[in-house]
Amino acid sequence: MERKNKAALQNSKKRLQNEASKRITTTMIGAIASIEKHLKRFWDVERPTQIQIDMSEAFEEMRTEILNKGNSQSRIMRELLDSYEVSSTRMKYTELPIRRV
Repeated sequence: MERKNKAALQNSKKRLQNEASKRITTTMIGAIASIEKHLKRFWDVERPTQIQIDMSEAFEEMRTEILNKGNSQSRIMRELLDSYEVSSTRMKYTELPIRRV
């Protein structure tokens, strides 16, 4: 029984780590997509000027920095969660937590 409980705790922790990692990744990608959506028109032209080329390069540098910082935070979150015992309350309801008013 104890082995089964320990495995359930590990599974709960792994699910939480994966969900946290997904949320951080989604935030990073969303931020990059928003920046590109609003600013790409300044450098995505047929014959770019030097300033437009510089803006495009600056965007690529920002993109790399955002991804690196987000990946770093994701690793830190995983390491932090390793120091906790996590148990999920998923699927433990014996009845629905809904009442008539």
